[in-house]
Amino acid sequence: MALCMHLGGPFVPVVLALVIWVAKKDQSAFISDQGKEAINFQLMLLLASAAATALGVVTCGLTAFVVPLLWLVDVVFAVVAGMKAYEGTLYRYPINWRFLT
Repeated sequence: MALCMHLGGPFVPVVLALVIWVAKKDQSAFISDQGKEAINFQLMLLLASAAATALGVVTCGLTAFVVPLLWLVDVVFAVVAGMKAYEGTLYRYPINWRFLT
């Protein structure tokens, strides 16, 4: 389940991790911890993408490369986090705001 929460992020931001976390957080401390980590990371990327899009509108598209770059960062970190979760290791994203604690 922790693997799915991390790997689902680039394709279904926040929603998949949130649904699994709400359903399974009381059954496993590991899933609860990794779910919060995945949700926090996805929320941070969602806010960053919204800011980059707004900045792109203001600058007439001069920052158009930022949103695809954020998606690429999301994919890379999600794969690394998913591999660690599959191994049963607690993973912390190197860049993350902790909305849920």
